[in-house]
Amino acid sequence: MTKTDFLEAVGEVGEDAVRECLEAAPRRGARWTRIVPAVAAACAAIVCGVLLWHSPFPSGQEGTDPREADGFVIRNGVLLAYEGEADRVTIPDGVTEIADGAFRENARAAQITAVRLGASVVKVGVNAFAGLSALEEIGIAEENGAFAERDGMLCTADGTLLLRYVGEGTEYAIPEGVLYIAAHAFQDAPLETVTFPDGLLLIGCYAFADCRSLARIDLPASVAQIDEGAFSGCGRAVDGSVPVDVILGRDAFSNVPFFLTMLAGTTSPLEAVVRGTVAPSEAIRLSDTAALLTQIGEILAFYGGEGTGEGSFAYGAIAEAPPLPEGAVLPEAVTMEDLSFTDRGWGKTGVYDMQITLPLGGAPTVSMVMEAYLYAPGAVLYWKDASFRIARVYFTEDAEAAAPAAAGWSVVFDEAGREGAGLWTGITFYHEDGRIVRCAHGWDSVTEYRLTFSPDGTRCAVEYDRGDAWCLGVQALNGDRFEVSRSDYVEYLNRYFGAYVPGALAWEDENTLRGQNENGAFSWDLREVYPTQLG
Repeated sequence: MTKTDFLEAVGEVGEDAVRECLEAAPRRGARWTRIVPAVAAACAAIVCGVLLWHSPFPSGQEGTDPREADGFVIRNGVLLAYEGEADRVTIPDGVTEIADGAFRENARAAQITAVRLGASVVKVGVNAFAGLSALEEIGIAEENGAFAERDGMLCTADGTLLLRYVGEGTEYAIPEGVLYIAAHAFQDAPLETVTFPDGLLLIGCYAFADCRSLARIDLPASVAQIDEGAFSGCGRAVDGSVPVDVILGRDAFSNVPFFLTMLAGTTSPLEAVVRGTVAPSEAIRLSDTAALLTQIGEILAFYGGEGTGEGSFAYGAIAEAPPLPEGAVLPEAVTMEDLSFTDRGWGKTGVYDMQITLPLGGAPTVSMVMEAYLYAPGAVLYWKDASFRIARVYFTEDAEAAAPAAAGWSVVFDEAGREGAGLWTGITFYHEDGRIVRCAHGWDSVTEYRLTFSPDGTRCAVEYDRGDAWCLGVQALNGDRFEVSRSDYVEYLNRYFGAYVPGALAWEDENTLRGQNENGAFSWDLREVYPTQLG
């Protein structure tokens, strides 16, 4: 049997009614190592038949013109598309069904944060909310009897379709009886553990995308289809299992460590990085060293006046490269033996800077320091294909000139032009263990810096006078990164949270700063986007 037409009078189709047909037919699925969109679409059609997510056009009415009002494209009670511009969308009265992909083509889909279902909505497609990557809320009218909130989820009244996870905590067991998980249902959830029920059949688009705390993903053998991007960005999932004959959508497991290992048949670079079994200094030697040396060669050619670096893999670093210090002598060629590597730590995402140092000749003694990162580790299966990309170049002189600061660190303030211009262009931090960290504010010309180190010395709050305003940033000294280091971001904070008052900083712990602005005291957890005004 290849096709089934259900009469309009049919009120319910049991799962067992089509199970034997699925089992008797030749397998049309692909192993998890392949992606077959056409077959995936066929499977989706069968699943929709089981759920009675039938054609939006009743028999004989396929030609009916859609009704368009306020951006809603509706035909026979089915919301086919939303083309409006609202960030919070209320489904109009009279809509009984939301079709798959109803929001996907909306130009502002990524800005829609809430969708409210009216009393008349009784059907929602598994991928009805595909494209709503910023969706935070799905509301349900009190009079609606088709959907409910239970067991930490918004779901259909019979519990078979999970629309949205609304629970709290770091662990969640999806209730038995859930057969389908809707698009974006768990996206960005801070869950560390999710238990999937036996009988689960389908996982919708981006359902678990960017659940960055998930450590493992164990799917039951019943899962037949996993749609586009369903687990993409679950970069901490180093353990898991996926049914061998499941149908996969595009990028269903993009950047998922254990899945890359499955494909490779050996530990993938991303898994090694996340587990911390390979240090950056070892990884850079295991990677494509020819590509690394080519980048360094292009940087040397740039400083030698033999090229612009345009088109180079390291062009970003070359475009912002500082001038060569006076008296420094470039080598004619570089081998891996000429370089020294300092581990900065992989951090939490596995793509943090690696410090590469190349001593230069001449006087005074100068070294070229290059910061590199493992490029797209979620796209490679083997170390030989992995590449480190040089992101920034700067020069350091003899570390003995550094002034002791705190927690094993010393600092050197760089003066513009090295000719007594009276402006500072950056800070270089030197640690007694050999690490060198360049302050992220090196592109600012400022008149004064103030440094405040965190208790364990992993962070340094950098207050700097730019001439027109005092600004605040944070320099991580252990490989972590914070958005607060961007100058334009600091300007935004000064503008909307009140001008920063210098000299009042104190660290509560390694991640929390307290300070003052023109509106009073504030507390800033660096893992959050914005500070909290305390009054």
